[in-house]
Amino acid sequence: GVLRWTTRPPRPKPRPRNPRHELPGPIRPLLNPRAERRAGVLFWKGKTPGCGKYPEGILRRNTKPSGRREAFGVRVALAPLSDRARNSTQSRQDAKAQGKLESFFASATWRLGVKMIFSRMLKHSGSRVYVLGAGCSYDAQRGYPLAKGFLSELESYGAKIQGRKDCQGIEKSVQQTVELLKHYQSGQHVASTIDQLINLILTHQCDDYLCSPDLRASGRNAGIRFDAVRNAKISTSACFLEKEGQVLERLVPKYQSFIRKLFNDGTVSAPCLTRLQNSNARVFTFNYDRLFEIAFFGASIVDDDSRNSEPYKLLNSGLNVADTEDLQIVKDRFCFVKMHGSIGIRCKEELGYRPNIYRDGDIANWKQLKVTDEMFFASCKPRELRDSPLIVFPYDKAFILDGKPNKITAREYISKIWGHAEYVFQDATEIFIVGYSFSDGVDSKYLVDLMRGATNCRQIEIQNLPDECARISNWLKNEHGFKVPIKMNPVRF
Repeated sequence: GVLRWTTRPPRPKPRPRNPRHELPGPIRPLLNPRAERRAGVLFWKGKTPGCGKYPEGILRRNTKPSGRREAFGVRVALAPLSDRARNSTQSRQDAKAQGKLESFFASATWRLGVKMIFSRMLKHSGSRVYVLGAGCSYDAQRGYPLAKGFLSELESYGAKIQGRKDCQGIEKSVQQTVELLKHYQSGQHVASTIDQLINLILTHQCDDYLCSPDLRASGRNAGIRFDAVRNAKISTSACFLEKEGQVLERLVPKYQSFIRKLFNDGTVSAPCLTRLQNSNARVFTFNYDRLFEIAFFGASIVDDDSRNSEPYKLLNSGLNVADTEDLQIVKDRFCFVKMHGSIGIRCKEELGYRPNIYRDGDIANWKQLKVTDEMFFASCKPRELRDSPLIVFPYDKAFILDGKPNKITAREYISKIWGHAEYVFQDATEIFIVGYSFSDGVDSKYLVDLMRGATNCRQIEIQNLPDECARISNWLKNEHGFKVPIKMNPVRF
């Protein structure tokens, strides 16, 4: 019956917090996830990014039971060094170990590695698709003209080369194209742009003007139409190449600024090829000019090792091959694709072979090309077909993509690059429409179809003049029923 009083054993003292759990810098290793979670530390826990925009490193807390991201096998978190850890006492050995660890995570190697991993994570989260239109290369003083102002530009170029013995063939092509454009400015069939003129030619609306009654009766109109389209391509290509040196000073700095923003991914010290392979940016242009390519090789993006590569192979454009059958654009990396072809490139269909691609000059080391008949009217072997500039007008493209019979030398090229565009748009999470006005019905139809395929798209951004931004936004919403948020960026390229 003796009452015995007992006391509860003393509670063990909590173990001192290891200062290594709170290392300095914007990103540190997450060494004690359970304790960090209780403390409310922000850390990466999701399989998908969705946490803000790289490279700021904005991380959010995610309580869903999914795998954590790791950098070099170490879970990463975002938290500064606390006062407690900074002022805690520790042994010399611990201090030395902490110093080594802190110096490693503060090193450029660690930071570059983490940035590369985050860029890869964002790469797999979808792509940023940029669509460039004529507004990117337009300048009223020293730039390329818009479609409606091309007639006056072509007349000026024709007057400039008039009488030159080395440009007689080009002069003849320009004269015929100008005459056709002037003739169809009014009347039953109207063509206010060269694209609309090509439509009239391909749909037999110009047969009365191009072909004599005897030719129409004999059914040999197809060759006349083909020559008229080829003359329009030669006129366009020659005019743009001749003007190339004048527009560089004005427009290349704008393109270089765009390219630097495009690759502003925090991996400046990484090799050029690595940055291109890891980039989630995809660029598609409807312009014939070569301003993007010239600006790219002068924008401090390309290192010495990459300069030895074939320019269009580095840009992943598919234009680095000779045989169009071998044309291939690598998927899941940066690409620069020319949806309507390019000046400075010719396509030739030789007898018994598929169309071949020929490039004029070195785009990585640009020099002003001398535009003469030799470029378009070189002597041919007997029965050999002449080459044609790799320029594809919108209605050319329609004949190819719709499966209509045609003799367009760029048919293999168009089929493959538009197939690649369909693949890329399906993976797009952001679409940027820059300087493109959706003014041409044919191009608009195909581009809208591509945008409809972007089922994972979170936002469409339109960069154009203020009135154009509002018009395009309303057109996409009201006419085509787009429900994706549309952001307007009313500034010039």
